[in-house]
Amino acid sequence: MNVSIQNCPVPPEQQPLNEYKSLQDSWFFQWSTSNTLSYCRTLGLIWFASWLFSIPFAVEALVAINSQPKVLLAANAGSIALLILIVIRLYLGWKYVRDRLERDVVEYEETGWYDGQIWPKDPAQRDRELLISTYEIRPLMNRLVITLFSLIAIAVVGAGIWPWV
Repeated sequence: MNVSIQNCPVPPEQQPLNEYKSLQDSWFFQWSTSNTLSYCRTLGLIWFASWLFSIPFAVEALVAINSQPKVLLAANAGSIALLILIVIRLYLGWKYVRDRLERDVVEYEETGWYDGQIWPKDPAQRDRELLISTYEIRPLMNRLVITLFSLIAIAVVGAGIWPWV
């Protein structure tokens, strides 16, 4: 659904509100907007699938050690690394749209990278986009930051346990 601003020369796909809606509807970014239980369930499913995928690599890499706990920790490190990359990608996507929504002007390209233009937002549009940024995107980004720091903490704990198993 495209929302066109009247008398706006910015192409619809480059208007910040439409960028927000397309990100919100995207299959990759959509699950980060779900409720906490669904969000955690999806994170858990991604972790488990990547953990299962990482086990053969961990077994092969640690064949000389022959330590099952270390193999499980190594597989966990691989799956946590993948989750960290996914969460960073989600964060950067939402940050880009948030920054575009919070600016006083819209930067856009009419036909290509060489003809960039700037269009000032009217006050009503600016206020609407600030509300969306403040009450919809910022909480998502806070959730992603908490998730990222939690994943990093889990990775650090796993690295700290490594010598003792």
